[in-house]
Amino acid sequence: MRKAATIKKQLSIFILLFVWIIVVSACGSDTDSNDNQETTEYPNAALLVSSNSLDVNASDQVIIDTRTADLYTAGHITGAINLEPSALNINDPAGSSATLGAAGVSKDSRIIVYGVTVDATAGRMFWALEYLGAKDVHVLDGGFDNWTGSTTTGTTPVTVMTFTPAIDSSGIAGMADVRDNNADTDNYAIIDARSSKEFRASRIPNAINISTGDFIERDDNVLEYTKSKWLVDYLKITDKTVIIYDDDNLSAGQVYFIMRLMGFTVKVYSTGWREWNAATTYPNAGLLADMTAFNTADVIIIDARSEALYDAGHIPNAINVEHSDFWTAGTGLKDLAMLQNQLGAQGITRTSTIVIYDDTITSGGAAGRLFWMLEYLGCEDVHILNGGWDKWVADGNTTTTDPVTLTVMTFAASVQAGKKLTGTEIADKLNNTNFKMIDARTDEEFNGWQLYGEARGGHIPGAYQLDYASFFNSDKTTLSYQDLKEMFESRGITADKEVTAYCLSGTRSGYVYFLLRLMGYSNISNYDASIYEWAAASDTTTYPMEKALHYEELVNADWVKALIDYHAEGSTSMAPLEYKDENGTTYPRDHKYVILEIEWGDTNSNRYKKGYLKGHIPGAIHSDTDPWEIAPLYCLKDDAALQAHAAEMGITIDTTVVVYSTRSNYAARNWWLFKYIGVKDVRLLNGGYAAWTNSAGTIETTEHLPVAVADTFTLADVQLSMRALTSEVESHYTDVPTPMMDERSARLYLGIYSGYSYTNIAGRIPGAFHETLLNSTDPDGTYSSYTEAREAFDSEGITKDRDAWFYCGDGYGASQTFLLAYFMGYDKVRVYTDGWNTWSSVMVDEVQKPSGRPVERGLPKE
Repeated sequence: MRKAATIKKQLSIFILLFVWIIVVSACGSDTDSNDNQETTEYPNAALLVSSNSLDVNASDQVIIDTRTADLYTAGHITGAINLEPSALNINDPAGSSATLGAAGVSKDSRIIVYGVTVDATAGRMFWALEYLGAKDVHVLDGGFDNWTGSTTTGTTPVTVMTFTPAIDSSGIAGMADVRDNNADTDNYAIIDARSSKEFRASRIPNAINISTGDFIERDDNVLEYTKSKWLVDYLKITDKTVIIYDDDNLSAGQVYFIMRLMGFTVKVYSTGWREWNAATTYPNAGLLADMTAFNTADVIIIDARSEALYDAGHIPNAINVEHSDFWTAGTGLKDLAMLQNQLGAQGITRTSTIVIYDDTITSGGAAGRLFWMLEYLGCEDVHILNGGWDKWVADGNTTTTDPVTLTVMTFAASVQAGKKLTGTEIADKLNNTNFKMIDARTDEEFNGWQLYGEARGGHIPGAYQLDYASFFNSDKTTLSYQDLKEMFESRGITADKEVTAYCLSGTRSGYVYFLLRLMGYSNISNYDASIYEWAAASDTTTYPMEKALHYEELVNADWVKALIDYHAEGSTSMAPLEYKDENGTTYPRDHKYVILEIEWGDTNSNRYKKGYLKGHIPGAIHSDTDPWEIAPLYCLKDDAALQAHAAEMGITIDTTVVVYSTRSNYAARNWWLFKYIGVKDVRLLNGGYAAWTNSAGTIETTEHLPVAVADTFTLADVQLSMRALTSEVESHYTDVPTPMMDERSARLYLGIYSGYSYTNIAGRIPGAFHETLLNSTDPDGTYSSYTEAREAFDSEGITKDRDAWFYCGDGYGASQTFLLAYFMGYDKVRVYTDGWNTWSSVMVDEVQKPSGRPVERGLPKE
């Protein structure tokens, strides 16, 4: 009987196990890739107080509400006092201590801080109190928004206390701490707590960007420890001393609290980005002149603008010297004897003190070209006026129209041969990893457009593109030392390398030479013959150029202006460049084109009224993103429906379509979509609506509605090779030769939360790589340059001969990366348009449910 019972028991266990396997198989696997993590509680968990554990009636306790006074007065936790973070100044410990004492806070009090959530105000208060020596400080999890206990209005009466500061400077870092340790990435992590946009524009070298919400759940509570650990491990912060900075210590204070909660040794760089960025530490700062330079009687002032502009007004005592008088397109500088005669005739000698100015961006590097030439010829006391003519006039300084002529002198050159590089010398260095090139031309020139008669389009392989116009602040002064340092060093252009600059004719690159000198670089030169010479070389093997394969599909504002002008009634203007059909024939004036503003919202929405109707590109039609998609998961409609909606928008397979948006991912998604359904000529305005307004493009408020046309598309027009379907992903997601590239943020990739209000399931497709091209655009909204994008693809193992499928939540972000890859000639890439939303979820009777497909969370497996 005992044996029979045992067999019966084993059979029951087997049946239960079998049933469990069937259930799990039906639901799909949902795994954490870090199931063996042991610790599930924050090392300093006591710093975080839950709503359930906070007793508002406890004695010897102070509850501080860090919200604004009006929010506090309208309602606060019973017994709380109101202190905004700005009330405490760490640079005035005595005053801050007096403020705390007057509010009824002593150093020995148990202090609970709360904001709207566990927000920046609460974090900043926590940090300041610890710095001032408070011994028992905590933060309320979830803040006021998640408080479920008693509340009251009005002001809580307080008993004045004495707060005796005991400064704890261990939580403070100075500039020297950051400067001395930011390169030691093995032991220190520098965290930039500003917005991602600010971080991408400029940052402290080697800094990591963590935003204020990265450790907060969607319900406003702090993440569970396991998820926070995933994030810090993924960002490689673990076991390092953490230094945090921002602009005002608010965001930094919040991240400081989280790092303390996690047990890190952590400091706040209290003077932060403002001090770091304002530090005027150009190694050769004297090269950049200000107004005081004109107080010296023997200084020669050179106006490098055109003769016409000089005659219309110039700085008193300035002579006019035009850089174009000294060189010939395609060959560079004229012969030495001619240069010496020309300069001597202007009254310039090699020992003269010279200050040059132009009108910065408009002059296209004129001052820089002259600066480089004079140093090449041996001048040792040459400077450029910071801000040029633009700032001189804006500041209300004196101008004159009186011409100035100096006494003829003898210019005896002492040629510094290393400052001028030839095409042959560059060709010999192309494979030298210690040799760096800076291309100072625009995105369009770099990508392949032949705008100025150059024989070939594109750039010298390996060059980094830094548009000349990007070197100036809004007031036309030169970027700060820190901005330039980040700009150069983030691209591997460091002071220990040999660096040369080039552009079209050596003019814009002359200014790059000046900046490198300003920054203390020594082994530098200007390729003054530049692309005019290089592109004209008949030996294209020795003098190679590379360009984006589909450069013509990414257009600038001038191209769109030319398109509109070309098709205007009665126009005689020329067609835009590369405005041709598949046979290479320029489109006639009656060819149909459509400009679409891509935004979310129909014509009844506030977005439409406050956006499109307030201003758009002339003739543009608003295109809502919703009609292309199926709610609530926002996957694309079937191909026939997509083509039918295109026809409703007045588009056929032969229509030229130009898309733009205020959001680059919206434009990229629709660019991809039109190409996918078969439209032959689709262009995207690089930089979007901002690029149009920045170029002084005409703004129109007239409403243009689409005029539907017959749907002449066929399913044979659909470019199936551009899209990966869910069924295909199911078959290939574990196939290493066809990697899945996840374009979402680290939080979404790790499965910390879903990221979408309409999808509750967090995680990633198993085996997916986290693609670093999430930020595939520069801060101005234009797409990353060819060289940097290629390096990013290379780092992920994405090559032109290898399949790669991109996905995000619903295809928008993935379309951006696809665009960049396609643009550069990667023709084996696809977009998994249904993305995470469809992979993870299905709709059953209008209810979202798990799809049963495998889900992975946590750190990726090695």
